[in-house]
Amino acid sequence: MEDELHMIEKNSTWELVNKPTEKPVIGVKWIYKTKLNLDGSLQKNKARLVAKGYAQKPRLDYNETYAPMARLDTIRTLIALATQKEWKPCKEDKVYRLHKALYGLEYVKGKNVMLIGFCDSDWSGSIEDSKCTSGYAFSFGSGVFSWASIKKNCVALSTAEAEYINALEATAQAIWLRFVLEDFGELQREATPLQCDNTFAIAITYQESCISSEDKAH
Repeated sequence: MEDELHMIEKNSTWELVNKPTEKPVIGVKWIYKTKLNLDGSLQKNKARLVAKGYAQKPRLDYNETYAPMARLDTIRTLIALATQKEWKPCKEDKVYRLHKALYGLEYVKGKNVMLIGFCDSDWSGSIEDSKCTSGYAFSFGSGVFSWASIKKNCVALSTAEAEYINALEATAQAIWLRFVLEDFGELQREATPLQCDNTFAIAITYQESCISSEDKAH
């Protein structure tokens, strides 16, 4: 907890202000997590201070969805965007920031740079418990900047199910990355392509999409 508070102060995460009288105040809470090594031994204890976002009401307390903390993907997105825009880092007040004022928000070489996702899963890949390890990766321009490889908690009944679940998780990540890019001035107007090599998972997705469209029509 002391380490977390130290990083909050070091990064100037917030500043103290007078309590507003016309707005509700959202409290904070501690989230604790124990990280283990592969052999089950303790690696480290983690503490994170987060806002009680569940106390807010849509359209009343907020209009946009955001995370009250800096995710690693946010940093990677900024680095990928800086690479495409050829922004230069400069040192100011001992903090390195991307100096985009000189380079603007024009696309590099006049080409549209869009977010593209890739996902895959190994069904029943674990010898110990038959659980699969699924992963996804996202590219923006010439390189991959967001990725994950996670062993699932449940056992999928088929390859199609494993691939479909993984595609859903990759879709959620794509939505998050689109929000981040929009915050950086890179609104992705076109749909984000998500590459999946399982025809059954694609067929299930298409069927679910048609059912959803019919429900909206009614």
